[in-house]
Amino acid sequence: MSHDTTAATPRPLAVILRGLGIDLRPAKRECPLECAAIVARHAHWRAMQVAQHKAEQERLVRAAIAAVRADGCYASRHQVQKRLASGVSLRSPRLMAIWRAEAQEPGRRFAKGS
Repeated sequence: MSHDTTAATPRPLAVILRGLGIDLRPAKRECPLECAAIVARHAHWRAMQVAQHKAEQERLVRAAIAAVRADGCYASRHQVQKRLASGVSLRSPRLMAIWRAEAQEPGRRFAKGS
């Protein structure tokens, strides 16, 4: 079972070489193309993981805004933050921008401007 997980997640170059008992510098000197391919594959996989995580956070913010509105309340930052998981914060500029864009609908105003 762990073999399937390992195959799905490419390991970093250092972990692969450590498992083989090879030092990093000689490996990069002797096999630069293979090492570069391993590094690129892991970097691409990691970038995809980060992108998926960001998309999930954005989805959670939009869902929290919809849930607050479904309750008939104004989607204030506090109300939205209360409905988010502890790892998702509206302090992030990216998530704050989503909240601002969603909260600024025609006919709705920020509580501060009222």
